[in-house]
Amino acid sequence: MIREADESDIGQLVGFADRYIETSKLARLVAPSREEIRDGILNLIVNGVMLVADTEGHIRGLLGGLLSHLPYSKAPLACVVYWWVEPEKRSSPLGVRLLEWFEDWGKARGAEMVTISDMADDEPRALYCRLGYDLAERSYYKQV
Repeated sequence: MIREADESDIGQLVGFADRYIETSKLARLVAPSREEIRDGILNLIVNGVMLVADTEGHIRGLLGGLLSHLPYSKAPLACVVYWWVEPEKRSSPLGVRLLEWFEDWGKARGAEMVTISDMADDEPRALYCRLGYDLAERSYYKQV
């Protein structure tokens, strides 16, 4: 079941974030503390959306996002902040269902586009293309 997370999910989501950080180069560069992860999750619950794929009370995937806009357009843009599904569930439809739910969430709030960054793997790019996404930009990061 896909649903919006609430504050009662924070403990499980913070624990889930540990597995995400193990696979995310950006998260390793930033090295967030558990308090920062908790605050980020709470921020999305309050100011954006945190979706969870819940299987019998166990979170198997999550997608957090918010609304923003491009600097040269007033049109709202739904931005995926992070999206992660347990590796053993990636062949299931959970990840796609999370993204589709988020697209509907954004559209209901006036978003004309959804944006996603990825971890530079080819596998997600093929999925994005199958779902109708176009590669428009890439992100590079440098610690200063």
